[in-house]
Amino acid sequence: MEVTRSFYAPNFETIKLISKENTEIAKLLQPIDEVVAVIGTGFPYYAVDQSGNPIPVTEINDFLNNVVRLVSNDQEMNPEGWKCPNCQHENNLPDLKTHCKPCTQVELKPRDLFKALPDLDITVIAKNPSLWTEKTIQELLKNEGYVQTDTAIGTTVINTADRLENVQNGHGQKTKLPIDLHIWSSSEFQSRLDGIGTNSKQVLIPTRSLHTKWEDDEMDLQFDFLFSLTPISATAEIKQLINTTRVKLSEIPIEQLISTVSTPSARATRLMACPEVRQVFIDRIQSWKNHEQVH
Repeated sequence: MEVTRSFYAPNFETIKLISKENTEIAKLLQPIDEVVAVIGTGFPYYAVDQSGNPIPVTEINDFLNNVVRLVSNDQEMNPEGWKCPNCQHENNLPDLKTHCKPCTQVELKPRDLFKALPDLDITVIAKNPSLWTEKTIQELLKNEGYVQTDTAIGTTVINTADRLENVQNGHGQKTKLPIDLHIWSSSEFQSRLDGIGTNSKQVLIPTRSLHTKWEDDEMDLQFDFLFSLTPISATAEIKQLINTTRVKLSEIPIEQLISTVSTPSARATRLMACPEVRQVFIDRIQSWKNHEQVH
């Protein structure tokens, strides 16, 4: 966990690594006809100021401290070792959310750990997402060595630790960070943009999420758009949609936007409690005034 803490600390190498891998994924997926944009969300996009400097994020350290507590509690409960990797293998678990949440045999659940481990948060926007689109994306990612966090619990933990240690020691790439990938349809994306910033409810967008299998899901577009949504590659039409929305949002009083995004989101509230993150958020919104081009 300390290697993870070092990775999340203000660190240019971390920013470069994630930016490089996200760019590689965008280049990989761009040739698919249905794909109109590849979007990065989450860390580090909300943790970099307008000059590109990484900032400290108190919320991350608080979360890591909680995971350390869960690890310690689980070691007391299960001195023979963490049960989850063997359980997944023995029971061929396809869905860690449904099967693991009710479990009382462990204190540390897989998704608690995965939320603390670095990964690549990627959303693909597609014209008409289909089973063919999903299969093509999944095969391309697999061929390049990208895997989902919950495909194999034990392997993910070992490979991620290996990747972080290589980065920390300045060694070359041997394994890739796990990927957290989602798909939105371009029509759903467009239809929900007008709702961002207008009220304090979540703006949910239907999502196909790649876990051990593809699953129907929903994501809070408002949270992602305001905090971190960053186009890595996009058609001119999608860029214009994003720009138009950004300019509109930049005219709303900043305190109103902070209230709007924080009211339905406990995580947004925690993030805004960090002065550095709050300032990055303010600067991000203000930079959208008269925004002409997505960078």
